[in-house]
Amino acid sequence: MQLIYIIPIALGSILAFFLLLGLFMRLRAFSLKGTAAPSLAGYAGRLLKESSTALLYFYTPNCGACGEMNTVVERLSTRNPNVLTVDISTDMETAKKFKIMATPTLVTVQKGIIRNILIGPQSTATVEAQLN
Repeated sequence: MQLIYIIPIALGSILAFFLLLGLFMRLRAFSLKGTAAPSLAGYAGRLLKESSTALLYFYTPNCGACGEMNTVVERLSTRNPNVLTVDISTDMETAKKFKIMATPTLVTVQKGIIRNILIGPQSTATVEAQLN
């Protein structure tokens, strides 16, 4: 086979892999909606059980897409104590409990039930709407 045919096939295969991986992550997140939030220790656990709505923001310091989201979530967390940030490079256990596969990810929990999961960068309006 000529090289001219192999390159497009290889690139197409790589693109298909990443598209399927993204689809898998979104389907897995969708399957968690409506299920009970995992139990956590300390303040986070009390917040998830006692607050009407809590927002968990999962990120990593070296995540390029998290940069803008960090600012939005930090500003929101100063106005709302029900916003928790989880650095998965230091708290992988919490990320595993919520089955987080990518950053940034927002998880909305209402009265102990996972109501929404958003994967990837989100607008300020979308992030704020998660608490309403």
